[in-house]
Amino acid sequence: MVGVLVVVCAMWVLPYRVFPSLGALGAVTVALGIFTGIVLGVGRQGIDLLAIRLFVASTAVLAANQAVCSAPADCFHAYEIGLVGFAPLGTAFFAVFAIPTNIAWNRGISSLKPELPWRRLSKLKTWQRNVLWLGVAAFLLAFYVSLGIPFPP
Repeated sequence: MVGVLVVVCAMWVLPYRVFPSLGALGAVTVALGIFTGIVLGVGRQGIDLLAIRLFVASTAVLAANQAVCSAPADCFHAYEIGLVGFAPLGTAFFAVFAIPTNIAWNRGISSLKPELPWRRLSKLKTWQRNVLWLGVAAFLLAFYVSLGIPFPP
């Protein structure tokens, strides 16, 4: 999984660093997006692992492209907002090409069954479920505050 993500990062960083004029061509970006989806779809993984790979790859693509910012805090906010905005859209775009590639590569749709043990979440005790929800709420609150959004009066 990590090797493919390194390849994806290299695919997005190297062409734009070696040939900076490629940034003006939208066709290169679309071609890289399609090729990235195909590369991520190759292999044997369930739909849940594929979704995680697609999300991490779209985050890596976001990190590979330079943000326009003037200070470290501005860059942090640009990437933070980009993570919320671009990562789900990038995941959906890559999935359009990765899912058919995965089905063709593994000769059937049965390879897309989930691989992670999701049933364990349903067996959590009440206190574990509450700690999980509190952790999610704390993360979302920290995210909200880090964006500098003021609390409503």
